Amino acid sequence: MKLYIFGAGASFASQKEMVGLKPPLVNDLFNQEYGRYAQDIGISTDELIVAKKEFINHGGSLERWLTDKWNNIENLKQETSKDAERVEFAKFTFYVWHLLKEVSKQFTPQNLYIDFLLKLRKKDLDFGFINFNYDTLLDRAYQKVFGAILSGGLNAYVKCKYIKPHGSVNWFIKPRPNDVSIPINDHRSDFKTRLNGAISEMFKPQPISIDRMVVENPQVGYIHDWNYLQNEKFNYKFFYPLVLLPLSSKLYQHFDGFYEKVLLEGNNLVRQADEIFLIGYRGEDDAIKEMLSSAKEGTILNVVSRSDSANKIMESVCGWCPQLDRGKVHEKGFLEFIENY
Repeated sequence: MKLYIFGAGASFASQKEMVGLKPPLVNDLFNQEYGRYAQDIGISTDELIVAKKEFINHGGSLERWLTDKWNNIENLKQETSKDAERVEFAKFTFYVWHLLKEVSKQFTPQNLYIDFLLKLRKKDLDFGFINFNYDTLLDRAYQKVFGAILSGGLNAYVKCKYIKPHGSVNWFIKPRPNDVSIPINDHRSDFKTRLNGAISEMFKPQPISIDRMVVENPQVGYIHDWNYLQNEKFNYKFFYPLVLLPLSSKLYQHFDGFYEKVLLEGNNLVRQADEIFLIGYRGEDDAIKEMLSSAKEGTILNVVSRSDSANKIMESVCGWCPQLDRGKVHEKGFLEFIENY
């Protein structure tokens, strides 16, 4: 089996034509150009600027900054301080969900993912996907080319050998039974009330079970409407987006059951692979390191990226995963890779 692993660089490159909203790379998530989407969640432009400066001063890695910020919460002495930090993480989560939800709306028939999947279909290959992107650009292309329906639950993705270890903008979790209650007839048209309720509750210490998960078809339009917050599927309260922020160590312990139902399936795909392609992905977080450690001896690794970063990624990954054999390095990016595949 051939296994294709996609990162932010793949979605960024997938849009051949200039569109209104390009998929951001990880370290660009807090750029001012996305300020309007942050403001929709209650994050001011100034707060976005401060966050950007902080992670730049923290070594220039958003993942490292968020990881340290999350891990430091338990070191705080005051519960009010801990609660404030958890609320900030919930705001960041809703912001990333909202931004990548809007990115997903930019999908067109000219998307490179379609070209790539058509080639896989023509080759009649046995393949699997691990996609670290939150957007649904690849999901929509998959449905279009293969006629699959990615909705109804995580099993729809697993059946298609398609794993999203960081979550997806079309995945939602119902609130816990004891989370703040919003009476059905109160503020029914006030999405801000529900949004603020979700933000205040999302990262309180009790884990959220993904048994209470809703997987919507990536193509449906109603999840882009703020009124979806009060959908009957969520008992007219609100939802939590199943989007795991870009920490080097993801918040799997907070989403009870996610590790077993997603990460272990990713491990299973890696074990089946004879050849792996890292496409637009740096391969630095704990999830990919765990999954690739499941690779059998002699599995071939190929890297698709830009310029000298491709060689650096190859050396880095093979350094901590020695059972992989070095394959091809494609330094001209996703488009060139597809054209010659």
